[in-house]
Amino acid sequence: MQVNGFHHVQVLIPEGGEDPARAFYGGVLGLVEIDKPADLAARGGCWFAGVGMALHLGVERPFVPATKAHVAIGVADLDAARVELGAAGRPIIDDGLDVGFRRLYTEDPFGNRIELVERSARSGSSPSIAVREEFEISTDSERLDLAWLIPALSERAYWALGRQAETIVRSIAGSICFGVYAHDRQVGFARVVTDQATFAWLCDVFIDEAYRGHGLGAWLVEVIVAEPRLSGLRRFLLATRDAHELYRSHGGFGPLPNPDRWMARVAE
Repeated sequence: MQVNGFHHVQVLIPEGGEDPARAFYGGVLGLVEIDKPADLAARGGCWFAGVGMALHLGVERPFVPATKAHVAIGVADLDAARVELGAAGRPIIDDGLDVGFRRLYTEDPFGNRIELVERSARSGSSPSIAVREEFEISTDSERLDLAWLIPALSERAYWALGRQAETIVRSIAGSICFGVYAHDRQVGFARVVTDQATFAWLCDVFIDEAYRGHGLGAWLVEVIVAEPRLSGLRRFLLATRDAHELYRSHGGFGPLPNPDRWMARVAE
């Protein structure tokens, strides 16, 4: 058997606990609820996803909270998480042990133990950060604000209208992502699908409407093409409806060479 990672983790909740679960796991922790398969929906519970993680909440009859067995969820800033938990009225438990990383425990609305672990960018991701005035670009996917990003793409980007939250989360996990931030507020995004050796596809380039006119799109493209993991690629592609000059001037992109050699399988 070759194991290649967790598919999901399941946490048990009592019957009828979906709404409090949504308030905690979605509202406090910021996870995104995804639709359960039709064959499982009648069983109750709800499913959530975050960057690089999937959490299934299943109904247990009778229910007994897990006060020792628990899930550990990574957070970018443990101090900020502590403040948010306190504002939400959730308990905060520090055991005072030195385990080599910062952590705390809390409980979901049903008494299930939840551990929050502070961690920096993913091992091996080598986040590249560019700073210009009050703006910052980072490749740390764990900084992405899904509450901003999902509606930005699915409701405001012409090429991604109606895209499901689960699809957006999965696309993040399979890409090198670039977030644009203004004083830690996310205001832009792009991602690159690549093997980091011969090929890359630049997509989902989006700048918040309130921050357009600052040259952020051009700057973002310049930072992306300068990313070390994307240097020396034989082919770097993108598709655009009306931003050809932006990508030509700031990324060196041009018309597709030998278009007669290319084919596509497109699902509308």
